[in-house]
Amino acid sequence: MTTTTADITAQVADGSAPVDVVAGVDTHKDTHHVAVLAAATGARLGDLKVPATPAGYERLLGFVGSFGTVRLIGVEGTNSYGAGLARFLTGSEERVKLAVDDAHATFTHSKVEGLIRRAGLRYPNADLRRVDMVEQRGLDRGVIAQLGTCQFITRQQNVVFQGFTGSGKSYLGSALAKQVCQYRYRAHYIRVPDLEETWAAARDKPGGEEKWLRKYAAFHTPRDRRMAARQPR
Repeated sequence: MTTTTADITAQVADGSAPVDVVAGVDTHKDTHHVAVLAAATGARLGDLKVPATPAGYERLLGFVGSFGTVRLIGVEGTNSYGAGLARFLTGSEERVKLAVDDAHATFTHSKVEGLIRRAGLRYPNADLRRVDMVEQRGLDRGVIAQLGTCQFITRQQNVVFQGFTGSGKSYLGSALAKQVCQYRYRAHYIRVPDLEETWAAARDKPGGEEKWLRKYAAFHTPRDRRMAARQPR
């Protein structure tokens, strides 16, 4: 048996069956347009345009709630035209979830994970918060915290880690590059010998030098412990 929009609307009207509903709001400067759907089937139950005012928000929420139990309301532009409505909804007693913000958070997380994956880090699980700060290593906690803000990128500063083999330079570099990705900058891990090898190969191809330079210019932090001190020739 197929359930139609009319059937669902009738059920809501006579109270014969509880209906979970979701809604989406298209926000504009002066008005907001909401569409209400049955959560189980996606059937459209109704739509309404209201003024972008507190009274309009009240009317919008009442309209959505008139169709059943509100499970989710997606709001467009919660940092612009939808900001007032978002504040109103989060302050209401309805069980409301701002789906657009959640979707944005999911998108951001996916983007960061993609940046980390493409950076090719030697230690992809490295984390500045887990760096061993034992006194013998001579690490300054304040300096590490400052590096974690990634302000060295906007200041166009180089970061160089010095130490003996096995002292943790590659881990620190991976952790810093990963932090850079968290700020949604592009990073790339490459050893200087490998960098020089790719440069030599590029020079043997027509237009190879320009392509090579464009490729590495796109990265905010090519990562190698000697990168800042040594340039390919």
